[in-house]
Amino acid sequence: TMEDLRALLEGKLGGGDEADQMAQSAGLENAKQLWAMLDDMSENDPEAYAKYIEGMLKSNAAEAKGALPEPSFSFRVDVRAPAARAGSLYVNACWHPSMKPSASDAAPVNLAVSGIRKGRHKQRDVKVVDIVTSDDHLAHAKQEPGFKRELCELFMDCIQEVHQLRLDKFSLTPFSNFKYIGGDVVHF
Repeated sequence: TMEDLRALLEGKLGGGDEADQMAQSAGLENAKQLWAMLDDMSENDPEAYAKYIEGMLKSNAAEAKGALPEPSFSFRVDVRAPAARAGSLYVNACWHPSMKPSASDAAPVNLAVSGIRKGRHKQRDVKVVDIVTSDDHLAHAKQEPGFKRELCELFMDCIQEVHQLRLDKFSLTPFSNFKYIGGDVVHF
């Protein structure tokens, strides 16, 4: 965390055994050397320094973009219970390379369910949840409508379990023209 980094740089991160303290000391020394190198570069070769910093920023931006799930399709379903949460729920089916494909057709589907958040759709406030799984399941769903329906029902089962909701499976409405609903794709 940032607090740990500050403490490390100030030499205040203590605790642990002797090996931990030696590792912290080595980390502090490496950080000091990096800062010294950057200071030297900024004074002696400002152009190289600017290019280095620009490259680091681009690299971090690319990594952050790669960390976002990729939208595949969306659907809407009605929440029946609890009454306080009744209404429409928009579900975004996404994939991410960190979600490994199932070992076989009989193996469980790897997936993750986000929290329910507020979003916007057609100038209205809506409730949105994202489901992330592997690309192979979503590619299969695009090829076979029956599999897509089964996958959506699995997603609904997981949403019900994670969020303690009762969803109306008969209200499932897939969207053919929206890959992602509720604003920008969010980090998981």
